[in-house]
Amino acid sequence: CTASKAPVALFYEELTRIASQGPTPCKFRFESACGDGTPIFNLRRYCMPSSRVTKFEAILNTTTNMILEKMESGNLSVDSGISEAQRLGIAEADPSADVD
Repeated sequence: CTASKAPVALFYEELTRIASQGPTPCKFRFESACGDGTPIFNLRRYCMPSSRVTKFEAILNTTTNMILEKMESGNLSVDSGISEAQRLGIAEADPSADVD
């Protein structure tokens, strides 16, 4: 299981094959950064199986959300917002996956 988006996006088929053909065959599962890190699909599937989701609201990306909030208040440019998010530990060293 992984919470990292990049390996899943780039190597999904290979990771799925490795998991299913390994010494202990299993399913490759992944989930993260939905609802800003809240694992909503497994939460719904395993903790609330009889519930019916009728609406979903969330901040899907803290980095972008923080930058937009700062820009809206007139305090920061995009680049300044990225730098601030990195300083706070919100954005990755390479935030392109979140902001491009």
